[in-house]
Amino acid sequence: MLISFIFLMASFAEAHQKLMNVGSLAHSCPVCGAASHHQTVVFHHALDFRDRHMHQCGMCTSVYVWPLPTDQELSGLYVGDKYYKSRGGRRAATQFPLLPSSQAQWIQQRASGAWTERARPVFVDVGCGAGFLLSKLWSLSPREGIQMICYEPSKEVAEDARHTFKTHAAGSSYIVHPTLFDGCGHEQAGKITLITMSHVLEHLASPHSMLRTLAKCLMPRGYAFLAVPNKPLRGEASSTLEQEVNTQGTRGVSSTGDFKPKNNFHLFYFTEKSIRALIYSGHNATFSIIDTFSNSKEVRVLLRRRT
Repeated sequence: MLISFIFLMASFAEAHQKLMNVGSLAHSCPVCGAASHHQTVVFHHALDFRDRHMHQCGMCTSVYVWPLPTDQELSGLYVGDKYYKSRGGRRAATQFPLLPSSQAQWIQQRASGAWTERARPVFVDVGCGAGFLLSKLWSLSPREGIQMICYEPSKEVAEDARHTFKTHAAGSSYIVHPTLFDGCGHEQAGKITLITMSHVLEHLASPHSMLRTLAKCLMPRGYAFLAVPNKPLRGEASSTLEQEVNTQGTRGVSSTGDFKPKNNFHLFYFTEKSIRALIYSGHNATFSIIDTFSNSKEVRVLLRRRT
């Protein structure tokens, strides 16, 4: 009798778990909005705060964590230095100045209006790290009157950003806020000339919400630059999710194993196709795509706010 009861409870628990798993599938793609039947559970993702499933959308090909974490959970990861400590310390923010240099040149060639269409341009960098991107943008075309505002939640790395401006953009006007970016204040709303977000969007639980925030901050015809890792699930790219999976010592994707990526703070894994889908699925009336670029490392997109 006892054995029958234990077997019955085990069967109930298994059925309940299956029901919970089915429930986790019943959602729309957070990138393009495709219905839930387009999603497939790909593998598990071991984030610091809770195990979650990974899904791929059959429409836009985005791979993402589901269910997505709350804002409170994300604050616990980024406020302070937990993120940089997980990557080897604050030096991780200062090791790759060549990438911001390449990005800055790419932006300047395509968004020259950011320097000329307003007497006192305002540039904002969200998640500025050590401040290389905006300091390089200023050095490419230095002029008086440009105000640069940076947001970096790590106080130590924010101090590194101030040092970068003093060293590489002497004479520039800058402010580095050691906080998360939660939108522009009333005085700056609708007046920002250029907003840059380099390798930030993939960390956010709601990319659509951030794009709406950027639209409120930008002046008409203002620019937004986004860069994300180029991370297809599989294919010929030199860096794919499949190559980062290590399940019990074997390489490859498993529907039951753990996914152990190089950076387990990422919630979204974009390609150029899925970034375009993100824009077209909810922001085509607000932004026009000026240009895109992709290589094996990253995808870049330059947006312009419509009037």
